[in-house]
Amino acid sequence: TDITMDRSTGTLYLHRLNGSTAVGAVVIAVDTNGNLVKVMTSQARNYATGIEFVDGKLVLGERDGLQKMYVMNLDGSLVSEAPNPYKYNYGPRCLAYDDNNTLFQTCTFFPTAGGSLTECYLITIDKNDLSKETGRLALNGPSGLINARAVEYDRADRNFWIGDFGGNIYKIAGFYYVAPPVTGIDEQKYTSANITVAPN
Repeated sequence: TDITMDRSTGTLYLHRLNGSTAVGAVVIAVDTNGNLVKVMTSQARNYATGIEFVDGKLVLGERDGLQKMYVMNLDGSLVSEAPNPYKYNYGPRCLAYDDNNTLFQTCTFFPTAGGSLTECYLITIDKNDLSKETGRLALNGPSGLINARAVEYDRADRNFWIGDFGGNIYKIAGFYYVAPPVTGIDEQKYTSANITVAPN
């Protein structure tokens, strides 16, 4: 359901459901060549979703059941748990981190099983208090709400990569986006101009 990386060791951690009916999950650690390092039982025991490497530990989320967030040591032991700040039906999804103080979580709301997507947000969570939402950004694409799952923080421009249920990938202007300055030309001097819009 999600993937994260310890960049200091090159170890990838994957969150994998044992099944889609609240039967637990595992965290699989592999190196960048795909060699298995270890498999641990996830502390997110219901519908495990997000995983993110933060300060030498793993932060885990679960979509259903108790809808909690867990902090787990790399040996699989529980450090702490907190209620997920987004407690809506089929709500919490994947996690990302800005390497500073903020976690980002994609969140969806389906009022009923099989119903239509009603809300989709990217929320911010302070890594020191996983129970509180500190910001919210609506996720909209050209066709309306993005049925978001994956999220990755782009360290180069502080915006986000979002993956949806249909397999599409979006680049989304984030919380820190600053629009480039508006510039103009004197029409009497120039008959044409090349314009570059960056970064989005």
